[in-house]
Amino acid sequence: MKEDIAATQQADIQNDEGHVTEKVEKKEVVLPKTVEELQALLQSETDKRVTQALKTAQEKWHQKMMQKLEAERKEAERLAKLATEQREREVLEEYKRKIEEKERALVKKELEISTINHLVEKRLPIEFKDFILDKDEETTLKRLEKFCKVWEIKLEEAVRTVSSENLTSCAEKTI
Repeated sequence: MKEDIAATQQADIQNDEGHVTEKVEKKEVVLPKTVEELQALLQSETDKRVTQALKTAQEKWHQKMMQKLEAERKEAERLAKLATEQREREVLEEYKRKIEEKERALVKKELEISTINHLVEKRLPIEFKDFILDKDEETTLKRLEKFCKVWEIKLEEAVRTVSSENLTSCAEKTI
């Protein structure tokens, strides 16, 4: 395959005092002459971009993990400095916080399941769950009832509109 980039030129950008402040590369691109050369060029560019995206994602993940590791290390150092009683108290508080978090998540899941069941009972799409879901069962049910009323009204309006259009078109055909 021919060399796709014919030449690379470097230019120095100088400031007012004549010092080189930046180097700029200029590349001349030669267009491929065959479909195979074009496909090879496109594949090469795609590979470069995918490789760069993977590298960026890997760097972000690595940075995130390093931050997490550093935070855990600092927490371990802090706990090592505390007195035994205080350490036990903090460990218990942490367990309590985690349990409360899990309880909140469980309550939320139960509420989501309940909302889905109510939607299924009313023969409504379960995709509406996120619009109806609220902080507790009572307010969620109130929102569901409001939604059902509006849904039924709009559905009836749509049916009436379609029916009247169909009747009008049928009447015009018979005349």
